Order: sequence, then structure tokens, then C-alpha cells
Amino acid sequence: MVFLSAERLRRFDQLVKNLCSDIERGLITVRTDGIGSLCESVNDLQRLSHTCGQFVRLLVGLQACPGSWNRPVSNEP
Repeated sequence: MVFLSAERLRRFDQLVKNLCSDIERGLITVRTDGIGSLCESVNDLQRLSHTCGQFVRLLVGLQACPGSWNRPVSNEP
């Protein structure tokens, strides 16, 4: 079980990095399909911070992509 949890954290870390890269390049914007679901998942993680303490607050509090949501929409990679 410990290995599985560690692997999930590793994958989550990589996904966050990839998402931030896509956001910074303009490939993901507030109008991208699925962004609503992503926001709901982040909200769920924030709700957990009230019961799981400092660890989840650290994860949710990360500002890995500051300011990138205000960039113009670009369809070019």
C-alpha cells in the first residue's frame, strides 16, 4: 500500500508540472474543456485540508502557475 501511495504522489507531481507547462504555453485556459472538473477536484483537495492538516494545505497552497490564467488564448503550441 505504501508503494502505491508513493507512486500516486509521484504521478500527481508530474501531472501538476505538465499542467503548469501547458497553462504557461497557453494550451490550457479557463475555456478549455474539462477545466471545470479540474477546479472541482482542486476544491475537493482544499476541503480535505480542513481535516488532514498541514500536508494537504501545503499541496493546495502551491502557486505553481501564478498569473498564467490571465494570458490571452493561443491555439499555437
